[in-house]
Amino acid sequence: MARQMSQSIVSRFYEHPELRSLQRPLSFALGGLIFQRSTEGENPLGGVDVEDLFNAVLLLSERHTLDVAPFISGWHPTLDQLDREVRGSDSPDALASAIYGVVTSLLQHALESRGASDHAVYAEIKAAVKEMAAEAPRQTEGFLFTFGQEDAAGKLMNAVLRLLSERLGRRASLTDLWFKTPKPSSPWLFAPARQSPEDSFRFELERAVTDLQPQSGRGRIFRDVAEQMIRSLIDLVWVREPARVDYLRPLLQFADRQPSAVVLAGLNYDNAVELSATASDIVISRGVGRWVGSGQLEFGGGLKYLKLHGSVDWELTRGGPDSQQLLPEVGIREIPSERVQAGGFRPAVIFGQRNKLTAEGPFLQLLAEFQNELQRTDVLTVIGYSFRDPHVNEYVTRWINSETKHVLRIVDPYFKSTSIPYARSLLQLSVAHPERVKIIEVDAREAIADLFQ
Repeated sequence: MARQMSQSIVSRFYEHPELRSLQRPLSFALGGLIFQRSTEGENPLGGVDVEDLFNAVLLLSERHTLDVAPFISGWHPTLDQLDREVRGSDSPDALASAIYGVVTSLLQHALESRGASDHAVYAEIKAAVKEMAAEAPRQTEGFLFTFGQEDAAGKLMNAVLRLLSERLGRRASLTDLWFKTPKPSSPWLFAPARQSPEDSFRFELERAVTDLQPQSGRGRIFRDVAEQMIRSLIDLVWVREPARVDYLRPLLQFADRQPSAVVLAGLNYDNAVELSATASDIVISRGVGRWVGSGQLEFGGGLKYLKLHGSVDWELTRGGPDSQQLLPEVGIREIPSERVQAGGFRPAVIFGQRNKLTAEGPFLQLLAEFQNELQRTDVLTVIGYSFRDPHVNEYVTRWINSETKHVLRIVDPYFKSTSIPYARSLLQLSVAHPERVKIIEVDAREAIADLFQ
């Protein structure tokens, strides 16, 4: 399932035109993970776990701030190329506007006029700048332009001088532009006065070009990829048809008959349990409705359901400071189903193995509640969990070791082929102590119908 989700996320990036600029960074991260699988002797076509992919993207976005960063002499050169693409999306219009602002100011001073800017100036400057931007990557380091008759910088200067000649009624030169213009004191606008007019103009042109050249985004494009991966979860995991989750009905009905004795805990972000419960007229209590302000989980009537890694219909909010909150505070909001389907918000989920424990939001309290409930039960039934979360695994370990009457039931038709170290240890335990750890090698539908009659 996790590997299929990776494929779905990548497909979504390539199907939506607005995500085109993020396709290459995502593909780069995915390709690196596939290469790693190959070097480790694994099937490179076996797919990549979606959380491994997200972890890789997140690490690449933080590569400049990682603790180990000072000890890394260099990253793959493609990383900087991808990051530069973020700022490189600026069109030549931006460069034209920057130069146009300086040049028109000079022209107005030279002609002793404060009238409206001439659009013809802008049109010529823009055309010259577009050519100059195309030539920039071929220039020497520092983008030093010469003023020949045919190069882009020369054409730019000639465009300015032609207009100045028309206004003066004679052939204009850079000297006219220089000596008829008051010299501002701003250091960024002019080169030192001892330089010639040609050198001064070249100085400013070089500065403008250099400032607007693509620069390192320092991980920004990978942060954008990570953000879009989280937002894409809404389309990928939100269930709309109750028939798809009808297999959960026996479990929910069993729990509803004895709500004080059964607690559900989920690591998925979807609405499968909630949708099935609604179809069965069963009330679900997730505990976060009044978390804002009190910072405490409050479970009302109904079946308790702990969503340890968040939900696609939750959204983090940020309030304060104000008269009620002296310091800014993070809250959480439950989103109505009709708004979830519309999208446009960032789900409050913990995505990726590096983010499973965070103080932002109700997640620490949910994990503590899970620990408390676990200590009150004798039987833990696990369905569809791969045992990759170290915090959950630690609680399961303590629970198994605390009482000999504790029984762990694992529903997974492929569990015996797992390569996850903690799961392998449970598999060994099921052989040594089959009365304590039971492996049920059937799918979820069949197991739920059989276990929760």
